[in-house]
Amino acid sequence: MAISTYVVGLNTGNAGTWTPEEALFAIGVGLSWAQFHGSPVSGLAVGVATFSGGGAVNASQDSFYKDVKPISTSGIGTGVSFWIEREADLSGGIDGLIVNRPGYGYTGGEVVTISAEDIGGAANGASDITVQLIVDATIPTGTAYAVTATDSGGNLHVSEGYDINGYQGISSGLTYTIYEGDTLEFTNSTGSESNNYDLYYLTNKYVASFPNNRDLVTTFGVTGLDNGETRSWTPKWGERGTYWLTRQYYSHENVEESIIINVLQRDSAGITSVSYGSTTAFMNYSEYSYGTAVWKQDVNPNKYYGTTYHFLAFDSSYNLYCAQTSGYHPTDHTTCFPNWTSNGDPSSSMNYKGHKGQPNRSAGTEKLDLIHGSYDINQNASSYRYGWLSNSSSAWTYQNSLQTLCTLNTNYTSFELRLRVWKSGIDPNFAVFGFDYPTVSSSDIADNTTTTWFWHNFESNVFDLDHVFLGGSTTIGRYNSFDHSSNQQPYLDFYCYLNPSIYGKRAALRGYTSYPSGQERPYDRYKPSIVVKTTHSDTVDMRMYFRPESGLLRFNSVMRDNDSYVYDEIDPSVASNNIIKNLPLSSKLMPCPYYLPDDFAIIQFEYNQIYANIQRGDRVTISGSEVWEVIDGSYDTNESSRTTGVLFCGRVV
Repeated sequence: MAISTYVVGLNTGNAGTWTPEEALFAIGVGLSWAQFHGSPVSGLAVGVATFSGGGAVNASQDSFYKDVKPISTSGIGTGVSFWIEREADLSGGIDGLIVNRPGYGYTGGEVVTISAEDIGGAANGASDITVQLIVDATIPTGTAYAVTATDSGGNLHVSEGYDINGYQGISSGLTYTIYEGDTLEFTNSTGSESNNYDLYYLTNKYVASFPNNRDLVTTFGVTGLDNGETRSWTPKWGERGTYWLTRQYYSHENVEESIIINVLQRDSAGITSVSYGSTTAFMNYSEYSYGTAVWKQDVNPNKYYGTTYHFLAFDSSYNLYCAQTSGYHPTDHTTCFPNWTSNGDPSSSMNYKGHKGQPNRSAGTEKLDLIHGSYDINQNASSYRYGWLSNSSSAWTYQNSLQTLCTLNTNYTSFELRLRVWKSGIDPNFAVFGFDYPTVSSSDIADNTTTTWFWHNFESNVFDLDHVFLGGSTTIGRYNSFDHSSNQQPYLDFYCYLNPSIYGKRAALRGYTSYPSGQERPYDRYKPSIVVKTTHSDTVDMRMYFRPESGLLRFNSVMRDNDSYVYDEIDPSVASNNIIKNLPLSSKLMPCPYYLPDDFAIIQFEYNQIYANIQRGDRVTISGSEVWEVIDGSYDTNESSRTTGVLFCGRVV
C-alpha cells in the first residue's frame, strides 16, 4: 500500500513572518490530519466533597500513597486515582486526600471505595476509605440566595437570609438549604474586632476550635471571609452534603457563630459533564513563552495505561522539546474553581484536602509517571503551562531529560515554513513529521529542511499497557550532505528515545534501559555500502547488503579479482541493491518491540550526475508500479563526478 502525505504551510509566499507558536499549532493540525488526536473525555473527577475511613497506621514519619486506585464505585466511572497522606502527628491518620488522575465517565456524588490494603494494610490499622467525588460539569443556573451575618452584641452573632424554603432569621445557628448549582452569597457584617477575629470559614464538618487547613472547603476558598466582605459559593456537581460556616474567636480558638448549610442533590436533568480534548486539536495549547501544548495519544484506551500524554514546547532557540506522561488532568482553576483565584489557591499544598493539585498537569506518581520526576502534582513543574521559562525550576523543561525532535532556523522566519507529514497505508498508527523551508535556496537537502521524527505509537507482545505506558519518539538525523572532500561519508542516524523524561520508570521502553534516571537513546547508523570512504563501525553502523552491477563505482573492488592481468569476476547475476524494508525500531532492542511498516524504507543510491540537489519530496522511480518519495537523506554530491548516498523514503506508488 502507498503512503499518504499532508502539508501545513506557514507564511506562504514569504508574505510576512512565522513564529514557533504557529509552528507548534501546525503540528496539532498535522496530528489531526493523521487522526492521531485521542478522543475527548468527560465526567472528570476534580475534587472530593467528603470522605470517611482510612484508620490509623502507626508511623514515625508521614507516609504518602501517591496514585491509589479505588477497588469499586457506586456508578460507572473509571480511572480516577488519589494522592493520600498519612500524618505522623495524627498517629498515622489520614491528613490529606486529593484527586490525582481524573478518570472519566463519573457522575457527581459518585462514591468510590479505596482498599485498606492499598493505604497501609488492614493488619496495620488501616481501613477502607469511601470517597464522594466532585465532577466537572455544567449545571443549569440555579437560584442565588443571600445570607448576611451581623453582630448582636456581647460577641454574639446572628444571621438572616433566604434559601429554598424562603426567608430565615434573624437568629443564631440557622440552617440554610440549597441545591447543587445554586449560589449562596454570604456577607460578613459582624463588625470589626481586631486581627483575625472577624473571619468566617466554610468546613465540611463541625470544628469546635480554629479549623485546620485540612478542614476547609477548598471550593469556597481557603482564606477566611473578613468583615465587610461578600463571597459567592456555587456547590459543584457532587458537593451535596452538610457544611458549617463558622466565625472563629481566634485568640480563644472557639466558635462564636455556626451557620449550617445543607446542599441537596440537583436533579440530573440538564447537567452536562464538561468535555476535554478533541480529535481535531491539542488537548491544551498555549502561545505562552514560545508555545507549549499537550497532545493526547490513544494507543489503546481500553488499557489502563493505554493513553499517553505528550508535553511539547519550543524554546528561545526554536528547539522543539517533548516528554510524555501516563496521566493528565486537563482542568484549569479559573473556570473550574473561580474562588481559588482571589480567596486562596490550595493546589500547591497537601495541607488542604479535597482538591486536584495544579492546573493542566501531568498525573501519576513522581518517578514512575510525572513529566518532571523530582516534583509532584502540587508543584508548578507538573503543569504544561510552565514550558520554557528561561530554564526556571518552575518549568517542566528544567533539568529534565527531554527529547529534541527538531530545531527550526531562527534566521528563516521571513521565509515560508512547511510541516510535512507522511502516513503509512499499512500501519495507520505510523507517521513521520518534519519541517522544511521551500523558498530558501539550497544546494543540498540540509540547507532547507529540519530533521524528521516519529512518535512511538504501537502495541507489542513485549509489554502490557495495563501495567506500563508507551512513551518516547525516534528522530532521524543525518550527516550533512555536500561535496565530501574528506574521508567522511553520508549516513542517517535513527535515534530511539527510550525514556519519556528524566524518570518515567513506568514507560514501556524503560525495560531496555541501563540507568534509573536520565535519557537513553540508542541509535542505528545507516551508512551506505554503495560508497565506502571509511571502515564500518562494528558497534554502530548498519551494514546494508550491496553487490554492484557493471558501471557502478565499486564494481571493480567488489566484483572483480583486481590483481594485475587477472580478469575473473563474480557472475553479474548476483548484483544486488535491494530496497531495505522491515526496519527495526532499533536494532539495539531485543526483542525488538516494533518494525516500521514496509511502505517506508532505506534506499542507497549512486546517481550519474555531479552536484545533484536531491530534495524532500523528490521521487525515486523503481518501475511504473513502484515509486518512492524522499523524506530525508544524506549524500555526497561529488563522488567521482557522481552523487551517492542514502535516502529514507515512503512509497507513493
